[in-house]
Amino acid sequence: AWTAKYIFTRAYVAPAPYFANSTYDNGQLLATTNPDLEPETSTTHELALTYCRKNFTAGASAYYGEQEDLILISDRADAQNVLGTVWVGPSANDLRTLVRSSNGGESKRYGFDLYAHGRWGRVSPWASYSFVDFEEKNMGLTTGLPGISHHNGRAGLTWAAMPKLFLTPSLAIRSRPQNVRGGALAKQLDLPWDVNLHVLYQATKFLDVYVTVRNAFDHHYALGGITGDAIPQETFSVVGGLRCSF
Repeated sequence: AWTAKYIFTRAYVAPAPYFANSTYDNGQLLATTNPDLEPETSTTHELALTYCRKNFTAGASAYYGEQEDLILISDRADAQNVLGTVWVGPSANDLRTLVRSSNGGESKRYGFDLYAHGRWGRVSPWASYSFVDFEEKNMGLTTGLPGISHHNGRAGLTWAAMPKLFLTPSLAIRSRPQNVRGGALAKQLDLPWDVNLHVLYQATKFLDVYVTVRNAFDHHYALGGITGDAIPQETFSVVGGLRCSF
């Protein structure tokens, strides 16, 4: 009924051609190529424990990882990215900061995951929870989670209301995303959550009919975007369709 395992990983992430060869002018930064860009390297330790019975499964895992020679994308404009300033035209507005993608800094991450799934008669409940933390150090500057929540939880169940009709309500909830500029959406970052409902009807052996309701209570919430600013998430919506399988 019990399974335990330890995983050790030593790996590298090669820089994408875009990072090494990208050139652009965004009005402030002028990016040039860096053919000498090196891969990131990482070491990860993970310990996982699983308990399994006929109608119930639960598990827990914890991990710790370190990364070095991070790929610093040119538009971050960190100290390693900046090569100097250049003129691209005759006017004062034609001054640019010359940058390129570079390697630098180190980071560490750690966290754990918990999950459980059961089945009793026509009902199959499930739940999961995860915690994550992150720290990056570069040129004496320490930063934390980039727009991600420390705590994430999900729960739901699937109910076989009829032999061919299945209802799956679910809840997703997070803590406030870290290091996100909220602006006018600051209050919507406080506790992001949404409730969803998926309905599936097996019309025939080969045809399923489904309806998915997203954010059923029309909760207005925001999450962190790629730029570090808060982005509003989708409000109430309903999607329906057919699925054929052979």
